[in-house]
Amino acid sequence: MRSPVTLQGVFEATCVFFKIPEHELASRTREPHVVEARQIAWFVCRQLTTKSLTVIARAFGGWDHTTVLHGIQKVKRAIDDGRNDVSAFVDGVTTTVLALALARDRHKLPQPEDIDALKVALRVIEQPLSEMAVSVNEIRAMASEIASAIESIRERLQDPPIEPAFKVVQKHLDEFLSADLAATDGETRDERFTAAARRKDALAALHDAYRTYRTNEEKTHEHADA
Repeated sequence: MRSPVTLQGVFEATCVFFKIPEHELASRTREPHVVEARQIAWFVCRQLTTKSLTVIARAFGGWDHTTVLHGIQKVKRAIDDGRNDVSAFVDGVTTTVLALALARDRHKLPQPEDIDALKVALRVIEQPLSEMAVSVNEIRAMASEIASAIESIRERLQDPPIEPAFKVVQKHLDEFLSADLAATDGETRDERFTAAARRKDALAALHDAYRTYRTNEEKTHEHADA
């Protein structure tokens, strides 16, 4: 039995097919070749998975769900208009997704897992510092979640009730980034350990600051994703 396709699997296959570094595909770059690859990936995600637009948007760097919808519609229009190059790209990425998944199954290797940034953050908060283990992809997922929340808050700064929330999120984000840098570059072991503890506290505070915002966003977009 073939393993189900994941968003992370599509993400990785897109990078392989287009020969694009993962950090580039997850970035906000507007380079035409990256934009096209990203939109193809979104289209394939919609074809091969049952994930909502909001979930797809978060998996690819925290885009707004309307941007993802626009990208998917643009790919569909190109295919409907007979653009053979776009059809070939879609087929190529789809084939790469399925081929990589099949190869992992045959060699009994784990499939790429979709990451829930909120669950990762909660796990980090609850784990003892000595047992904390976070992968690069999990850190990227949390960073994308934070960036998405802050960007959305910034877009709504004209609404007075949003402004205090933005200031709180920004404050704790600055604290987290500062502690993260110190935890990596501290001159002594004690400095790095102390900074790591501050980083954990800052992440917990940051999580509290945007959790309510995320819940409200989910309710706002749930009809658009149906």
